[in-house]
Amino acid sequence: MEKHKFRPECIWNIDETGYSTVQTPWRQLAKKGEKRVGSIVSHEKGSTVTLCGAVNAIGNSIPPFLIFPRVNVQEHWTLAAPAGTLCNAHLKESGWMTSENFMNFLKTSL
Repeated sequence: MEKHKFRPECIWNIDETGYSTVQTPWRQLAKKGEKRVGSIVSHEKGSTVTLCGAVNAIGNSIPPFLIFPRVNVQEHWTLAAPAGTLCNAHLKESGWMTSENFMNFLKTSL
């Protein structure tokens, strides 16, 4: 920091993670010897939504950036997201972060 004269507010940590759109079932408890144990399991494949977030060295953050594996983004997808959340659609089925999405994240966030 001293060599390049960076201030803490100029140092950012950016990370991404993927979330599945299908819930995983909880463990089922049953009596010992019970033959039938009911559980509800979703057999759909689901898709991955990528979340990208950034925090600087003094603790400030910018709103998260979501990447959906769809052609068009619909507004109701972000109703439960934090205020200011930005969304982007990815034309491929993966919904992963690409260089185009990352540049879009930087341009719209910073």
